[in-house]
Amino acid sequence: MLKLIDDLPGMNVCSTTLRLEGDVNVVEFTPSPGGGLERLWFYFALANIGSGGIPRTTRLILKNINTMLGGESGDFQPVIRYSGREWQRLPHAGIITRGDGYISMSWEIKTPAEAVEIAFCYPYGHDELERLLADTGGYWHGDEIGVSSAGLPLLRLSNNYGSQTARTHGYYLVTRQHAMETSGAWVLDGIMRRLAETVVDFPVWVVPCANPDDAAAGHYGKNPFPWDINRAWGPHAPMRHEAATIIHDLKMWRAQVAADSMIIDLHSPGADEKGLYVFTHRYIPPEWPVHAQLEKLEQRLGAFASSQFFCHADYQQYSAWGDCWNLGQYATHTLEMPQFTLETSYYHAAGHTLELTDYRRIGEILADWMTETNSQQ
Repeated sequence: MLKLIDDLPGMNVCSTTLRLEGDVNVVEFTPSPGGGLERLWFYFALANIGSGGIPRTTRLILKNINTMLGGESGDFQPVIRYSGREWQRLPHAGIITRGDGYISMSWEIKTPAEAVEIAFCYPYGHDELERLLADTGGYWHGDEIGVSSAGLPLLRLSNNYGSQTARTHGYYLVTRQHAMETSGAWVLDGIMRRLAETVVDFPVWVVPCANPDDAAAGHYGKNPFPWDINRAWGPHAPMRHEAATIIHDLKMWRAQVAADSMIIDLHSPGADEKGLYVFTHRYIPPEWPVHAQLEKLEQRLGAFASSQFFCHADYQQYSAWGDCWNLGQYATHTLEMPQFTLETSYYHAAGHTLELTDYRRIGEILADWMTETNSQQ
């Protein structure tokens, strides 16, 4: 007998059914939009509370994928973790097509002896961040820069604060404006480990989770009602308290670093997108060196990079939002500083399924590119 667990931080699941079909446990589920316009992220656990005669096989059925962001093809691979073991990828799913055209994805796993966790992609939460900080031996210093809309602490990490007199080239990194875009969080993990390993002394400020409210609630965080954090940066005023708080911190950083320092925003794309690519603001002045710098980054990424590596954001203007700016537009127009967004697939790049070592390797490549770019300023 299996029990559903859905009340731990970051968990999201709804419309669940647990039943027995012959000698197979069947678990049907789907993610909740959490009041937002998009849904994608799911994360829950199954605990074995039976004794004797437990079916050896459990069938997981993810239903209603037609209305998951980028999920309608059924071409992505979630992850599972049994008690005391590491996360692992599920294989490609079996596809179940209903008579009306709605699609479900199906996997068969071993029934857990104790418990198993199931998630859309590798979760990244408080424990993972604490492990990063412990493993990097105090290289990163944490400061609370404010709070979220719901009053949770908003954390910024840095290796040093920079200097208003020296003003060397530095970086400001942001991830999880869309709270459960966790492939970006794992890339950041790799960046921060590499920078600590090489003990760089140029100033790097990092917001590891710009949307702690949705991260704690397990809400996907993209296009929520009434306002997406990454559509809340202007032009007239910030429309989310998180954006306003990070804007203040960016201005503090801006006063401590050189004017050509760079802002990097780490994201994840739709469910079935492969590879890595960058978004840049289409109106970045052509004389800015960021264009040539990103061409070098594409070369460093090699097979990880998508065939179309350079893109421009062209967000749909929801009528309730009116005009809106993302972080790239704010950086370009207000701070007059170079910025780019890196989109990293949830599951596939360089011709293979991505594991945690791959995300960290991508982060190492970015960190080495940052170090090289900094040395040329």
